[in-house]
Amino acid sequence: MNKHRLHTCLPAGRDLKTQITQILIIFTFFCVIFTVLTGCEAMRKKFTREKKNVALEQPIYVPVEYNRETMPKETTYRNYFLYWQSWHDELINHLNIDANHKKQIECIEQVILNLEKMKAMLPEDKQKIVDGFIQQSKDIQQKILAANLNEFTLNQLRGTLTQQKMQIMKELSYPKVKDSLK
Repeated sequence: MNKHRLHTCLPAGRDLKTQITQILIIFTFFCVIFTVLTGCEAMRKKFTREKKNVALEQPIYVPVEYNRETMPKETTYRNYFLYWQSWHDELINHLNIDANHKKQIECIEQVILNLEKMKAMLPEDKQKIVDGFIQQSKDIQQKILAANLNEFTLNQLRGTLTQQKMQIMKELSYPKVKDSLK
C-alpha cells in the first residue's frame, strides 16, 4: 500500500514532460511577443518598406553647334583635309574580298564629299585639279557600286587610291594652298 500511495502523489512521467513542453512553448511565445512589441530595430528594418528615392530631374544637355563661318578658314580647310585623309585611308584598308560592301560605299562617298568641301575653299586654278580627283573618285565609286569586285580589281583600285592619295597630299596639303584659301 505504501507503494501505491507514493505512486499517486507523483505525477506520471508523461504528464510532467507535456507540462514542461507547454511551459517552454508559452515562455517562447511571450518572448517573441515581447520582442516584437518592444521593437527590435533590426527586425523593424527588415519588415519596413524603404521610401522610394525621388529622382532628381536629369539635366538636359544642349549641344552647341559652332558655326563654320566663325572658325578660321585655315582650320576649316585643315579639318576637311584631315577628314578626307582618314576616309581615304579607311577606304584603302577596306578594299578586300572579306570587307563590308556598305562600308566601302560609305568611305568613297565621304572621300568625294570632303574633296568637294575642300574644292569650295580653293581658287579656280586649284579647283580644276580637285575636279580631276573628284572625277577619278566617282569612277572608283561606280566600280565599287557595281559590286562585282574580284581580287585583281580590288588590287587595282587600291593602287589607284594610293597614287591618288600621294598626288592629293602633294598638291592640296595645307602648306601648298594656305596662301590661296578663300
